Amino acid sequence: MRPTTIIDTCRDSDHARAFIAGVASGCEGLAFVSTGICPGCETCREEYAPDATPDGFEQLWQSGEVFAEPSFSPCGCEICGSTLGGNFEPWHAVDDNGEIIHGDRACVDCLLYLANGDLPEKWEG
Repeated sequence: MRPTTIIDTCRDSDHARAFIAGVASGCEGLAFVSTGICPGCETCREEYAPDATPDGFEQLWQSGEVFAEPSFSPCGCEICGSTLGGNFEPWHAVDDNGEIIHGDRACVDCLLYLANGDLPEKWEG
């Protein structure tokens, strides 16, 4: 049996369970949930580089010249359901019909959880 780690303790906390449940609820029916700009996406190209061709947009994205800056909103996160305002990133996913959907507000906690599996130290839903 392996020893209990700080990660195990965090995952067992009430706020961690609530956060994970919030993310699961917010992502229900979605696959490939990610934050930032969708490479090769027409909707993202129109919003972030409207003058670029599709190939040009892909090159700008790969070089880091086109990106989405986090922005402040008093509204909550569309993924975990937190009602707190803060800095948010755009996000996208694929729905059950295979369509790419776009969201405007993924909080920093969700960004770190989706990218690395990191849980927030304190979360309020």
